[in-house]
Amino acid sequence: MASRNSPDQYPSDLTDAEWKQIESIFDRFRFDNHDPLTLLNAVFYVLKTGSQWRMLPADFPPWQTVYYHFRKWQRLNLLQRLCDRIRRAARVAEGREPSPSTAVIDTQSVDTERQAGPRRGRDPNKQVTGRKRHVIACALGFLLAVVVHSANENDSQAAPSVLKRILGQGRTPEGDFRRQRVQGPSWRARLAVLPLASLNRGAGRGKFRL
Repeated sequence: MASRNSPDQYPSDLTDAEWKQIESIFDRFRFDNHDPLTLLNAVFYVLKTGSQWRMLPADFPPWQTVYYHFRKWQRLNLLQRLCDRIRRAARVAEGREPSPSTAVIDTQSVDTERQAGPRRGRDPNKQVTGRKRHVIACALGFLLAVVVHSANENDSQAAPSVLKRILGQGRTPEGDFRRQRVQGPSWRARLAVLPLASLNRGAGRGKFRL
């Protein structure tokens, strides 16, 4: 493919400087016919455009090859490592500690088709049949973890599994501020190692501040 600084690159492609930040993570992998940057750019193209894997442009490797490596990286938790490295560097650039002391959790339910598989249910509050995305980020908005599950699984059930995803990422966050109240007697007990705070959006309150 063209140089990363060439005008022919896709907007979703990494620049040379961006690739330099994460290149070492791929050193342990062997790539016979395709360099990891090209494969990663193909993944980013799918994520950015929302296109099907089979619709990858011809100047990328075959979609089967790209998808194979994407699934392999998922299994090896490499994508989480990429996220962690980028987040830490971004926090340091903002004058913060590499690991956050505060985390924010929010959820979003979306409709999915029947072909989406077993992780599909109805969210009675949002009147949506599909999946729910449970996201946790630091106070600066940088991603910590994502858990996707059936939309009929309520926040009390899902929050522990989301929080457990960040326990191995270094410094433990000191607080969890939710956009909506999480009810349920057991989920705090199951993660008693974390001091948690649950915030509700009160009347007349437009924005959340940390």
